[in-house]
Amino acid sequence: MAPGLFELRGFVAEGLRDEGRAEGHKQGLAEGMRAGLKVGLKHGRLDGRREVLRAMLDRRGLNLSREEKERIFFCNDSELLDLWLRRATTAATAAEVFGEPAASED
Repeated sequence: MAPGLFELRGFVAEGLRDEGRAEGHKQGLAEGMRAGLKVGLKHGRLDGRREVLRAMLDRRGLNLSREEKERIFFCNDSELLDLWLRRATTAATAAEVFGEPAASED
């Protein structure tokens, strides 16, 4: 085979590799953005629940201890936040909001 043909094959192979890398990068970026958006939305919903819970408790005049404020701030369980929100609508004390779930609340 002529030396020029080897150079041509190398050039073509290199071009195909570059195209493959670019396409893979593009796909990886799109997948990463979708995953990041999903995580961001989840965190945003949790933040919203936390804010509504704090506002509801404040509006109802239920004073929170530092520990209770931290429980809300660090809670990443949407079901638990929802439970606290439901309880906060009728609770007479903050302790009623944060107590252990009753069997009927599961």
